[in-house]
Amino acid sequence: MTKTQLTDVLAANEVFYETVRTGDLPRMAGLWSRHRPVSCTHPNRPTLFGYEAVMESWHVVLGTYEPPDIVPHDAEIIITGKTALVLCCEDLGHVELMASNSYALEPGGWKLLNHQAAHIPGSERI
Repeated sequence: MTKTQLTDVLAANEVFYETVRTGDLPRMAGLWSRHRPVSCTHPNRPTLFGYEAVMESWHVVLGTYEPPDIVPHDAEIIITGKTALVLCCEDLGHVELMASNSYALEPGGWKLLNHQAAHIPGSERI
């Protein structure tokens, strides 16, 4: 694992969260792998498998609701060859979530394989 790899994975993760904050569906579609199986687990929802199901979920999340003001922090990165795992917290202002984002190095950069977020009990703020 090199410093450049760490920087590139962290940058890909930041682009993911920026895309969520802006609600940019076309950009979101380009962040996910089209060459490997993908999955996504939104908080309190069942896991979705496959590119089409994952993109439909983002269409609902970003196209139906106001894009969340989500800020990732405390990222820890594990890189093994051409795959990477980012574990971080997501601050939504009123609650925090724990998230894991998996990436694969493909032509064009690091592409998402999995996003999973879950509520951290007791993190609610009034």
